[in-house]
Amino acid sequence: MTNPSLVAAQSAAEPSEATVMEWVKAEWARSADPLSLPGMQIDIDTIENYPPVEPAKLEAMRREVEGHPDHPKRWDIQQIEHEAATSGKIGKNSLWLWSKNNWRANSTSPLGSFFDVVVTPDVAWQLNPTQLQVYDPGATRPGQDPAAFRFTWANLICVLHFGGFNGDTPVSLAPVSVHKVGDRWSMEAKGSNGLIIKYLLKWDATNNRAFVEEYFDSIPSDTTHDEDRRVVLSDWKKIGPKGLWFASRATFTTTQGFTSKIMNLAQISECSNEQFAALTAVPTPAGTDPARGTPTFKSVYDYRPNVARATELHGDTQRDFAIAPIQRPTSATTWRLYGWAVLAIAVVCLVSIRYARRSRRSAQ
Repeated sequence: MTNPSLVAAQSAAEPSEATVMEWVKAEWARSADPLSLPGMQIDIDTIENYPPVEPAKLEAMRREVEGHPDHPKRWDIQQIEHEAATSGKIGKNSLWLWSKNNWRANSTSPLGSFFDVVVTPDVAWQLNPTQLQVYDPGATRPGQDPAAFRFTWANLICVLHFGGFNGDTPVSLAPVSVHKVGDRWSMEAKGSNGLIIKYLLKWDATNNRAFVEEYFDSIPSDTTHDEDRRVVLSDWKKIGPKGLWFASRATFTTTQGFTSKIMNLAQISECSNEQFAALTAVPTPAGTDPARGTPTFKSVYDYRPNVARATELHGDTQRDFAIAPIQRPTSATTWRLYGWAVLAIAVVCLVSIRYARRSRRSAQ
């Protein structure tokens, strides 16, 4: 026999459709600025998995490019070899956040190489093991823009902190509907390009919020290729003195059930003003970087208009020379064109990566 009191309590705890959509829209708006988590350090491990390429196929490609240094398949071979060397291994990402215009992100590959990006209101720079490049943050250009890399690390936060809201694509999306499916809620977000992302959420009455349990894209025109389509989020936790909710893991699978990527939340800690200032200061060859230790870079290209010089170290020899500065755009029209160019680069990169994956998989 059904307990009327229990039924009444469950009904009272169950939100209305309007309540869920209100929460979705508020969280979606907040996720549009994922790097604005002032004073936080977030460490996320990533594991990329790639289907193996048949040895005979790879050997045939090598024979095809032999004696042809400019053969386009040389890039494919390099990519396949890189994927084989890194597949299933852990890459590490560390983010120090203040706002969308004030952050540092470090990425270390499973093979030990790294790529760091810093953007602040005063200076922007990017660093790899051999070179440092410095910019006026408002004067960078498409193709040499630290801020354009924001999408890469913002996506990590969008996935694990916001359950995939506003993540996975540089294309603008918006939530359009929500309805109950069993004991969960289904929400759809649509983009002007036809992309649809479906989210399955579980409402938590105790915390008066929903948690995304999984989401997947829906592109009716192309279901034959083995592409990343489903993301499962697990073990949501409230972490740190600020009480931030993060999923502990995100697992990406393809339409064929292949686990293509895993994101694991490694650590969240606080970062003081002093620590953040030290982390975002421009490194020097003779100094020490708080995150990387003793510098290994041998060249510095400083594109700021008031500097516009490069330094290259070759053993005990130092070579200094002038370089062309990268100027800040002077008009609103230029800024709009610049913004569209950066967005175009992000979209092209996303499409190129997906196309490369599909091409290799379909050829196997």
